[in-house]
Order: sequence, then structure tokens, then C-alpha cells
Amino acid sequence: MHANQFLKEIRNPSGIIRKNSLCCLLFLVLISNQSYANKAPGFSIRGTSKIVRLADYSGQVIYLDFWASWCKPCRKSFPFMNEIHRKYSKQGLKVIAINLDPEQKDAQKFLKIIPAEFTLAYDPKGIISKKYQVTTLPTSYIISREGQIIDTHTGFTDSAKYRIEAQIIKALAD
Repeated sequence: MHANQFLKEIRNPSGIIRKNSLCCLLFLVLISNQSYANKAPGFSIRGTSKIVRLADYSGQVIYLDFWASWCKPCRKSFPFMNEIHRKYSKQGLKVIAINLDPEQKDAQKFLKIIPAEFTLAYDPKGIISKKYQVTTLPTSYIISREGQIIDTHTGFTDSAKYRIEAQIIKALAD
């Protein structure tokens, strides 16, 4: 049914759209857009040893993190990501950290001080970070086994670790 035809159908004789019909219409619009709005944008970018594709991890819970070498909170988030990788990878968690430094050598200096035990990828032009609308570093996303973004975290603090880990545990259980 075309939108104009639908509106004709829900108008009463005086031409006013009925409240119940309008509520139903808004509800349908919200539901139809919800899965699209929460779907994690796909990507295929250069990693440390291979191309990293989000689609390759379908069926896993993904902790996706955007970081840069100059980001001070990223220094605290890396040990946490190593920890959750060790604790939950066998249960289906995949940790992917995407570096946004324009020069990969800057990321390499960071990684010599704070090594990563998880998958690393590089987005020097910020193409993937734009798809995810990253404005703060670090920014991380928890992506469900079905590919839906179920939570977003900006910045990183010690107190946030417990909340993030609880959300990961819940996502792994679903």
C-alpha cells in the first residue's frame, strides 16, 4: 500500500488522522527502522597479518574498539581487552581493535609498550570510523551474534570495565 493511500485509509470523514492509527503508523516505522539503525556496518580492512572482515565473525559476539596511539584512555583499555579476550574467546567473543593513526608506525610504537593479544586492524583514513560515527577515542561497540550493535561505550575508565564485562557476558549467553 502506498503511503498516501494508507493516509487516506486512516483519515476519518473530517480529514483528521485518527490517533490510534497514527500511533500504529509510528510504531511500524520505528520497528522497521530499528534493525537497520542497529545493524553493525560491515568492513573489510587491512589487519596485522590478514584482511579483517566483520562478516568473517558472524555468529560471534564482537567487542569492536576504535583507538589511536595518542589516546591516553586507550592505554588503560588495552589490558582490559587482553583480559576479556583471554576470558571469553572460547565462549565466542571476538575482540577487534581498529587503529586510526594516519601512520602505522605510531601504532607500532604504542603496541611495543602495550601489546595486544587480539585482532588488530588499521583505518588510517577513518573510513570505518565514519561509518560507526566515532567522535571520541576510545569508542567501543558490543555487537551481537546476529550483527546488531547492542551497546556503545565512549572513553574508558576503570569503573566502566565491570559494566562492559557484564554486557559481554549477557551477549554471550543470548
